[in-house]
Amino acid sequence: MTKNEKPIRELELQKICGQYFRQKGFLTQEEVPFLLKVVDLLCFHQETGECIAVEVKIRNWRKALTQALVYQMMADRVYVALSNKYVKAVDCNILAKNAVGLISIGIDGAVSLILEADLSPRRLPYFTSQAIATAFPGQGSLACLMT
Repeated sequence: MTKNEKPIRELELQKICGQYFRQKGFLTQEEVPFLLKVVDLLCFHQETGECIAVEVKIRNWRKALTQALVYQMMADRVYVALSNKYVKAVDCNILAKNAVGLISIGIDGAVSLILEADLSPRRLPYFTSQAIATAFPGQGSLACLMT
C-alpha cells in the first residue's frame, strides 16, 4: 500500500462482490444470519434455484475457510472472496479439497474467479430453504429444494 492509498475495507469488497453476482442474474443479500454465523453475501438465482454463499475477508483466508465450511450446509456452492493483494497467499489445494471456490476482488471493482467451487458435499435442503426465505422473503420457492 502506498502512502496515499487508503486501506480497503471488508464492506467495500462485499459490495463489489455483490455487484459481480447481480450481473450474473443473482439476487443478493448481505449479512444473512445462519446458525450462529452471519453469511457476508448470499446469492440466489430465481430461475435455477442455485444458492451461493460468499465469505469475504481482506486477507485471512484460513478463517474464511472455516466459516465457508459451515455455509456448505445451506448453499450449493461456497466461495471465499479476498482482496486481490492477498490472493497469492492462498493454498488453492486446500480450498479445492474442501469444495470451496476463490474470488479475487480489487478496490477498482475488478473481480476474478480464481477457483470454481464444487457442489457442496454438506448441503441440506432444509437449511437452503430457510436461508433463502430469510434473505429473500417471498422468493424462496421450492426450486431451491430441487437443485
